[in-house]
Amino acid sequence: MDQLITKIALINEKNEIVGEIEKHNLVLTNNPLGTEELIKILRTFLNRIDRQDKVVGIGIGMPGFVDSIKGINYSFLHTENSTLAEALENELELPVLLKMTPV
Repeated sequence: MDQLITKIALINEKNEIVGEIEKHNLVLTNNPLGTEELIKILRTFLNRIDRQDKVVGIGIGMPGFVDSIKGINYSFLHTENSTLAEALENELELPVLLKMTPV
């Protein structure tokens, strides 16, 4: 994920990409609907997976000042009443880990 494009892939327990990498336009800067757009993109992706019961979590590498422990991105995708990770977990019913992508 960068400030304009989001890439999504299914990765197995051996850290191998399964299937195709998807690219989606998602502007992070000054986008009050960014979190909802990300949820929609992720939900659509998850719905296309044959074995959804085998998905154990979602990892998101993203730009900005990210606190992985608290699940907050202080730069982008702000949420009210919860952290970004909590908002995604509540909507997608999977654990979410946020990590800052290196510049």
